[in-house]
Amino acid sequence: IRVRSDLLKDFYPFELRQSSLHYSSSRLDGNNVYESLLLVSLAEKRQGADWKSLVDSFELLSSWAIKEFFQCGNVWQTGAGSACSLEDVIGRIHEVTGELEWAPDKNFPSSVVSVKDAGLDFISHRNLIDLRKGGGIFYFGQSACGNDWPSKVKIDLRENRYKRFFREPYANPVKVFTIPYLLASSHEKMLEATSDLCGLVFDRSRLTSLLCGMLDDSDVKEEISRVYTLAEKCNQ
Repeated sequence: IRVRSDLLKDFYPFELRQSSLHYSSSRLDGNNVYESLLLVSLAEKRQGADWKSLVDSFELLSSWAIKEFFQCGNVWQTGAGSACSLEDVIGRIHEVTGELEWAPDKNFPSSVVSVKDAGLDFISHRNLIDLRKGGGIFYFGQSACGNDWPSKVKIDLRENRYKRFFREPYANPVKVFTIPYLLASSHEKMLEATSDLCGLVFDRSRLTSLLCGMLDDSDVKEEISRVYTLAEKCNQ
Protein backbone atom coordinates (compact mmCIF):
# COMPACT_ATOMS: atom_id res chain seq x y z
CA ILE A 1 0.00 0.00 0.00
CA ARG A 2 2.85 2.39 0.81
CA VAL A 3 4.42 1.59 -2.55
CA ARG A 4 1.14 2.36 -4.32
CA SER A 5 0.77 5.60 -2.40
CA ASP A 6 4.32 6.61 -3.28
CA LEU A 7 3.72 5.79 -6.94
CA LEU A 8 0.47 7.72 -7.30
CA LYS A 9 0.72 10.37 -4.56
CA ASP A 10 -2.38 12.62 -4.80
CA PHE A 11 -3.94 10.32 -7.40
CA TYR A 12 -4.23 7.49 -4.86
CA PRO A 13 -7.56 7.71 -2.98
CA PHE A 14 -6.58 5.50 -0.05
CA GLU A 15 -4.62 6.32 3.06
CA LEU A 16 -2.98 3.99 5.55
CA ARG A 17 -3.61 5.07 9.15
CA GLN A 18 -1.86 2.82 11.59
CA SER A 19 -3.09 -0.60 10.47
CA SER A 20 -6.30 0.52 8.73
CA LEU A 21 -6.90 1.53 5.13
CA HIS A 22 -9.15 4.56 4.70
CA TYR A 23 -10.85 5.69 1.52
CA SER A 24 -11.56 9.27 0.62
CA SER A 25 -13.09 10.30 -2.69
CA SER A 26 -10.45 11.04 -5.28
CA ARG A 27 -8.45 14.10 -4.40
CA LEU A 28 -8.88 15.59 -7.86
CA ASP A 29 -12.52 16.69 -7.65
CA GLY A 30 -13.88 13.17 -7.37
CA ASN A 31 -12.76 12.16 -10.85
CA ASN A 32 -12.76 8.45 -9.91
CA VAL A 33 -9.95 7.56 -12.31
CA TYR A 34 -8.17 5.16 -9.97
CA GLU A 35 -11.45 3.78 -8.65
CA SER A 36 -12.74 3.12 -12.16
CA LEU A 37 -9.68 1.11 -13.13
CA LEU A 38 -9.73 -0.71 -9.81
CA LEU A 39 -13.36 -1.72 -10.37
CA VAL A 40 -12.49 -3.03 -13.84
CA SER A 41 -9.83 -5.30 -12.35
CA LEU A 42 -12.28 -6.60 -9.73
CA ALA A 43 -15.20 -7.22 -12.10
CA GLU A 44 -17.06 -10.41 -11.22
CA LYS A 45 -19.30 -10.60 -14.30
CA ARG A 46 -16.98 -11.09 -17.25
CA GLN A 47 -19.54 -11.81 -19.91
CA GLY A 48 -22.64 -10.20 -21.36
CA ALA A 49 -23.35 -6.78 -22.87
CA ASP A 50 -22.09 -4.72 -19.92
CA TRP A 51 -18.75 -6.53 -19.83
CA LYS A 52 -18.28 -6.17 -23.58
CA SER A 53 -19.06 -2.45 -23.36
CA LEU A 54 -16.66 -2.10 -20.43
CA VAL A 55 -13.84 -3.77 -22.36
CA ASP A 56 -14.48 -1.52 -25.37
CA SER A 57 -14.51 1.56 -23.16
CA PHE A 58 -11.26 0.58 -21.42
CA GLU A 59 -9.63 0.05 -24.82
CA LEU A 60 -10.75 3.51 -25.91
CA LEU A 61 -9.41 5.19 -22.77
CA SER A 62 -6.15 3.29 -23.14
CA SER A 63 -5.72 4.42 -26.73
CA TRP A 64 -6.26 8.06 -25.76
CA ALA A 65 -3.78 7.77 -22.89
CA ILE A 66 -1.08 6.27 -25.13
CA LYS A 67 -1.72 8.87 -27.83
CA GLU A 68 -1.28 11.61 -25.23
CA PHE A 69 1.83 10.13 -23.63
CA PHE A 70 3.71 9.65 -26.90
CA GLN A 71 2.34 12.87 -28.41
CA CYS A 72 0.92 11.08 -31.44
CA GLY A 73 -0.98 12.91 -34.13
CA ASN A 74 -3.47 10.12 -34.69
CA VAL A 75 -4.90 7.03 -33.05
CA TRP A 76 -7.14 4.44 -34.71
CA GLN A 77 -9.33 1.84 -33.00
CA THR A 78 -8.74 -1.63 -34.41
CA GLY A 79 -10.24 -3.79 -31.68
CA ALA A 80 -13.64 -5.35 -31.19
CA GLY A 81 -15.09 -1.96 -30.33
CA SER A 82 -14.22 -0.53 -33.73
CA ALA A 83 -17.14 0.11 -36.08
CA CYS A 84 -14.94 -0.65 -39.10
CA SER A 85 -13.20 -3.74 -40.39
CA LEU A 86 -9.46 -4.06 -40.00
CA GLU A 87 -9.08 -3.59 -43.75
CA ASP A 88 -10.93 -0.26 -43.61
CA VAL A 89 -8.87 0.96 -40.64
CA ILE A 90 -5.58 -0.02 -42.26
CA GLY A 91 -6.71 1.73 -45.45
CA ARG A 92 -7.28 4.95 -43.52
CA ILE A 93 -3.93 4.64 -41.78
CA HIS A 94 -2.21 4.12 -45.13
CA GLU A 95 -3.84 7.25 -46.55
CA VAL A 96 -2.49 9.34 -43.66
CA THR A 97 0.94 7.78 -43.16
CA GLY A 98 1.87 6.12 -46.45
CA GLU A 99 2.59 2.94 -44.50
CA LEU A 100 0.76 -0.23 -43.37
CA GLU A 101 -0.57 -0.99 -46.83
CA TRP A 102 -3.28 -3.69 -46.78
CA ALA A 103 -1.76 -6.84 -48.28
CA PRO A 104 -3.24 -10.04 -46.82
CA ASP A 105 -1.71 -13.42 -47.51
CA LYS A 106 -3.21 -14.64 -50.78
CA ASN A 107 -3.71 -18.10 -49.33
CA PHE A 108 -6.13 -16.84 -46.67
CA PRO A 109 -9.81 -17.65 -47.16
CA SER A 110 -12.11 -14.62 -47.22
CA SER A 111 -13.39 -15.39 -43.73
CA VAL A 112 -9.87 -15.01 -42.34
CA VAL A 113 -9.10 -11.87 -44.32
CA SER A 114 -12.15 -10.20 -42.74
CA VAL A 115 -10.63 -10.72 -39.28
CA LYS A 116 -11.52 -7.98 -36.80
CA ASP A 117 -8.23 -6.98 -35.17
CA ALA A 118 -5.31 -9.42 -35.74
CA GLY A 119 -4.28 -9.03 -32.10
CA LEU A 120 -4.36 -5.21 -32.16
CA ASP A 121 -6.78 -2.99 -30.25
CA PHE A 122 -5.42 0.37 -31.36
CA ILE A 123 -2.67 1.89 -33.50
CA SER A 124 -1.13 5.30 -32.84
CA HIS A 125 1.23 7.18 -35.11
CA ARG A 126 3.64 10.07 -34.65
CA ASN A 127 5.28 11.94 -37.50
CA LEU A 128 8.98 12.69 -37.43
CA ILE A 129 9.32 16.49 -37.19
CA ASP A 130 7.47 17.34 -40.42
CA LEU A 131 4.37 16.04 -42.18
CA ARG A 132 6.06 13.99 -44.89
CA LYS A 133 4.59 10.52 -45.19
CA GLY A 134 6.66 7.49 -44.28
CA GLY A 135 9.20 6.85 -41.59
CA GLY A 136 7.10 7.81 -38.58
CA ILE A 137 6.74 5.96 -35.29
CA PHE A 138 3.89 3.50 -34.82
CA TYR A 139 2.56 2.27 -31.48
CA PHE A 140 0.72 -1.04 -31.66
CA GLY A 141 -1.56 -1.42 -28.64
CA GLN A 142 -3.38 -4.28 -26.96
CA SER A 143 -5.57 -3.98 -23.85
CA ALA A 144 -6.57 -6.73 -21.44
CA CYS A 145 -9.18 -6.42 -18.70
CA GLY A 146 -9.09 -10.04 -17.58
CA ASN A 147 -6.66 -11.41 -15.02
CA ASP A 148 -5.41 -13.76 -17.73
CA TRP A 149 -3.47 -10.86 -19.22
CA PRO A 150 -0.04 -12.55 -18.72
CA SER A 151 -1.09 -15.26 -21.18
CA LYS A 152 -2.38 -12.63 -23.63
CA VAL A 153 1.04 -11.02 -23.60
CA LYS A 154 2.42 -14.26 -25.00
CA ILE A 155 -0.24 -14.48 -27.74
CA ASP A 156 -1.23 -11.01 -28.94
CA LEU A 157 0.89 -8.31 -30.57
CA ARG A 158 2.97 -10.91 -32.38
CA GLU A 159 4.43 -10.00 -35.76
CA ASN A 160 3.21 -13.25 -37.29
CA ARG A 161 -0.38 -12.28 -36.44
CA TYR A 162 -0.56 -8.87 -38.05
CA LYS A 163 2.08 -9.08 -40.80
CA ARG A 164 -0.15 -11.56 -42.63
CA PHE A 165 -2.64 -8.75 -43.25
CA PHE A 166 -0.64 -5.60 -43.98
CA ARG A 167 2.89 -4.50 -44.76
CA GLU A 168 4.90 -3.74 -41.64
CA PRO A 169 6.02 -0.14 -41.07
CA TYR A 170 9.50 0.98 -42.11
CA ALA A 171 10.62 1.18 -38.47
CA ASN A 172 9.73 -1.49 -35.92
CA PRO A 173 6.55 -0.48 -34.09
CA VAL A 174 6.60 0.10 -30.34
CA LYS A 175 4.38 -2.50 -28.67
CA VAL A 176 2.17 -1.31 -25.84
CA PHE A 177 0.08 -3.39 -23.45
CA THR A 178 -2.46 -1.73 -21.12
CA ILE A 179 -4.05 -3.37 -18.08
CA PRO A 180 -6.23 -2.18 -15.17
CA TYR A 181 -4.09 -4.14 -12.71
CA LEU A 182 -1.41 -2.57 -10.55
CA LEU A 183 1.96 -4.31 -10.51
CA ALA A 184 3.57 -2.27 -7.73
CA SER A 185 4.33 -5.36 -5.66
CA SER A 186 5.14 -7.69 -8.55
CA HIS A 187 8.39 -6.68 -10.22
CA GLU A 188 8.78 -10.23 -11.50
CA LYS A 189 5.46 -10.04 -13.35
CA MET A 190 6.38 -6.75 -14.97
CA LEU A 191 9.77 -8.12 -16.00
CA GLU A 192 8.24 -11.30 -17.38
CA ALA A 193 5.58 -9.37 -19.30
CA THR A 194 7.99 -6.90 -20.86
CA SER A 195 10.38 -9.71 -21.77
CA ASP A 196 7.65 -11.71 -23.49
CA LEU A 197 6.13 -8.63 -25.13
CA CYS A 198 9.37 -6.87 -26.07
CA GLY A 199 7.40 -3.71 -25.42
CA LEU A 200 5.90 -1.49 -22.74
CA VAL A 201 3.32 -2.28 -20.05
CA PHE A 202 1.05 0.50 -18.79
CA ASP A 203 -0.64 -0.73 -15.60
CA ARG A 204 -3.21 0.94 -13.34
CA SER A 205 -0.66 3.31 -11.83
CA ARG A 206 0.63 4.58 -15.16
CA LEU A 207 -2.83 4.85 -16.72
CA THR A 208 -4.17 6.69 -13.67
CA SER A 209 -1.37 9.24 -13.80
CA LEU A 210 -1.87 9.76 -17.52
CA LEU A 211 -5.66 10.05 -17.41
CA CYS A 212 -5.64 12.38 -14.41
CA GLY A 213 -3.57 14.75 -16.52
CA MET A 214 -6.18 14.64 -19.28
CA LEU A 215 -9.25 15.64 -17.31
CA ASP A 216 -9.61 18.95 -19.14
CA ASP A 217 -10.84 16.87 -22.06
CA SER A 218 -14.59 16.40 -21.68
CA ASP A 219 -14.53 13.21 -23.77
CA VAL A 220 -11.98 11.66 -21.40
CA LYS A 221 -14.01 12.61 -18.33
CA GLU A 222 -17.17 11.20 -19.89
CA GLU A 223 -15.45 7.93 -20.79
CA ILE A 224 -14.02 7.58 -17.28
CA SER A 225 -17.54 7.96 -15.88
CA ARG A 226 -18.77 5.38 -18.36
CA VAL A 227 -16.08 2.91 -17.27
CA TYR A 228 -17.00 3.49 -13.62
CA THR A 229 -20.70 2.91 -14.26
CA LEU A 230 -20.16 -0.22 -16.35
CA ALA A 231 -17.63 -1.63 -13.90
CA GLU A 232 -20.09 -1.12 -11.06
CA LYS A 233 -22.69 -3.11 -12.99
CA CYS A 234 -20.16 -5.90 -13.56
CA ASN A 235 -19.49 -6.01 -9.82
CA GLN A 236 -23.12 -6.31 -8.70
